[in-house]
Amino acid sequence: MKPLSEQLQDLSERAKKAEDDAAAARSEERTKVQARTEQLQADATARKAELDASAASAKDEIAKR
Repeated sequence: MKPLSEQLQDLSERAKKAEDDAAAARSEERTKVQARTEQLQADATARKAELDASAASAKDEIAKR
C-alpha cells in the first residue's frame, strides 16, 4: 500500500486532469456553439436575400399588371 502522501499526490494529479478536461470540454462546446450561431446567421442572411428578391419580383409582376 502506498503511503498517504503518495495517495494524496495521485489524487491531486487526477483532480487536476479532471479540471483540465472539463475546461477543454467547455471550450470545445463554446466553439461549436459559436460555429453553429455563425452558420445560422449566414443562413438567415441568405434567406432574407431570397425573400427580398422574391418580393421585388412580385412587386414588378404586380406593377406590370
